Parts: sequence; structure tokens; C-alpha cells
Amino acid sequence: MASWWCQKKRRESMRKALISLLTVILALSFSAGSVFADDYTVKSGDKLWKIARDQNVSIQTLIDLNQIKNPNLILPGQILKTKAAAEPIKSATATVESPAATVESPGITAVDTKTSSATAPSLSVEKAKPVTIAPKTNIDESGGADAYDNAGDHAASKYYVNPDFYNMKSDDELTIISKFKTYQQTAEWSCGSATILMVLEHFGVSDYSEWDIAVKSGAGVDLDVPGSKPGSANNFPEYGTSVDDIIKLFNEIKGFKVVQSSYNTNYSEADLIAKGDYGSPENDWGNLPGTFNSVSLYASDNDPDTENWVDDAKDSYFVKWIVGNLKANRPIMVEWGDWDGHWQAIIGYDTNGTPGIGDDTIIFADPYDTSDHWQDGYYYYPAERWFYMWSDRAVAPKPYQLQPFVIVEPIK
Repeated sequence: MASWWCQKKRRESMRKALISLLTVILALSFSAGSVFADDYTVKSGDKLWKIARDQNVSIQTLIDLNQIKNPNLILPGQILKTKAAAEPIKSATATVESPAATVESPGITAVDTKTSSATAPSLSVEKAKPVTIAPKTNIDESGGADAYDNAGDHAASKYYVNPDFYNMKSDDELTIISKFKTYQQTAEWSCGSATILMVLEHFGVSDYSEWDIAVKSGAGVDLDVPGSKPGSANNFPEYGTSVDDIIKLFNEIKGFKVVQSSYNTNYSEADLIAKGDYGSPENDWGNLPGTFNSVSLYASDNDPDTENWVDDAKDSYFVKWIVGNLKANRPIMVEWGDWDGHWQAIIGYDTNGTPGIGDDTIIFADPYDTSDHWQDGYYYYPAERWFYMWSDRAVAPKPYQLQPFVIVEPIK
């Protein structure tokens, strides 16, 4: 009898457990598969910022409500909750996270924040939309800076100001190439090709796509296989674009001359940093020395034994070199340690009105501008600090790893 009673109790317990389990399963199925009035079903081609704009909510609200780990990865058919206690955005044009679209003329995205908390400065923020070069080809649909699609834009960023570089004009402190259109690379390896494209467009040449430039320069090809296409590189130093690739391209393009570069074929073994030269880092052995000695930041010449120190950094050899090229309307294509090897074009230099070089700022046209909260294609960095990072020991081939640069101009 006791045995029967125990078995009965166990059966009842199991039945209750099964009912509870089925209830949970049904509830989960209902919540996962049902679409409520405040839900949105993701369609092919949707972007999170567009959904936020159309649903009159912020991107952060969507991220929080749906526990989205990667804002760049939403899938067709995915159901997103769109309503919560969060305060809705006042209007589509005032959405903090709404990215600046590619436009043909300058515009402003305005954000009026009301609080003085750490997450929202008490400021009325205005930032210029970028004036960009429309891509003729997309080398990699899922790669490159363009794939970010302005997802990291923050008009009211606590950390970055993002001035309107496109419309800036030179003055007593700032020297800049105004109206310089920017471009975001469409492959992970194509920063060199994208930088060249921006420089060509600056000089009025729009005949080439990013892919055309990569093909003509031989960027990122597998050198072991004749006829390899860009992007096929599979070992060092094949990756990316080297100084000699850029020189090769401009030697092929009609109407341009190389004004100055770090590329030099007329060198001997004695010109290289020698193995065992412990005055230089070991990984610099076998490289040509950089064009500029560090004294050039602080002196009127480039002599390591100089005594010609300057009182104002604007009179230094290096600053005058940069400013002189910019005043001549020549962007300076440079490769440095950013992204562990990256090409950009110097288009501006600001002394900030002080004699010291510590607050001087270099302005770049950046083909991978994804990390300063406004993907407008411009980047800025402290000049003195940048100088000491001006090398690419990761990707560039020796002997051209130190201070790689190329300056070109049209033949008149």
C-alpha cells in the first residue's frame, strides 16, 4: 500500500512538473514568435539607426530593450521591441545616434540635450555632415570602414568635438586644405588605395575607383602567383600598400609628378641601419633612416648636431615642411602605426597660437574613420606625439618602414 501511495505521489509530481514545463515552453514560444504592436520585424537592408529613427526611439533604447551585443548585426526576420519607459526622441533630426548621411553639400545635425549628467553634456551640439566621395565599387560588402555605416556616431559625444573640417579656412594658426572631400575604404586592406583616391579627387581626377587604384598599384597581391588580384596577399610583406606601390601608380598615371617621398632605390648597404647598431631598436635594423631627425621638431634644420633651436615651433624644420606643402595645396600621404599600419593624408596643421609644439595638431583625411564618434572621414592627432609614432613596422616592407610618405602634384 505504501509503495502504491508513493508511486501515485510521484506520478502526480511528475504530471505537475510536466504541466509547468509545458507552460514555460508555451510562454517562451509565444514571446519569441508573436509580434505585438510595439514590435518591429527586421527586413533585409535595415540598419539599426534607421529603425530607431522611424520608430521614434534612440539606438541605445533598441540596444537595451533587445540586449543587442553588436549593433552592426541585425538579421532579417528578427523581432525588435521598440517601446519602453525610455523617453522617446523629439524628432528624427534630433536623434543623437542618427549618423550623418553622405551628401553633396554641407549640412548640420542638431542635438539639444537637456541634462548635465555624465552621459549627456548640457550643450546644444551641432556637427557637420560629411561631404564625401561616392564609391564607384564596393570591394568587400561586409568589410572596410564603410561597413560601419556611421553606427558609432555620437553627435553629443563627451569625448570628441569633431569640427567642420570641410569648411575650415586657414588663418594665423591653422593651415588647412579646405573643401577636401573624404572617402571610407571598402576593404580592410585598401587604406592606401582609398588615400590615393582622395588625393586624386582633390586634384580633380575622378576616373579611378578604389579597385582600379589597387589593381594599378598592385596593392595586397600574392606575389608568389603571377596575375594575382588585390586582396590575395597571404604573407608579409604582401599585405596592404607600400610606398613603392604608390610610386608605381603615379608613374603610370599621366599628368602627375612625385614631389617628394621616402622611397629611394639609390641606396647602398651602408645607408641602412646596420645590424648590431644598438643606437637603434633591433627591429629597425635593415631600414633606411627616417627622412626627419627628431631635432627637426625643435630646430630650424634637420641636423642631429644642430644648435639652431627655435623659440616658436612654427619655425621648426618639420612644421615648416608640413605647412609649406599644405600652402602649396599638396596633401601629404603618410603611413604610420595607427591600426598597426595605416595610410592617411595630412590636410591640415594647427599651432593653436602657442610657441610650444606640445599642443600642435595634425588633421588627416582618414579612410578608416570609425573611432572618434563621427564618421566624417577626418581625424586629428597631437603633432609631436604623432611624429614619434610615424612608422609601420608591422606591415610595410623593409627598408621603407620608417616615416613612409609620398607627396604628388599635377604637372603644370
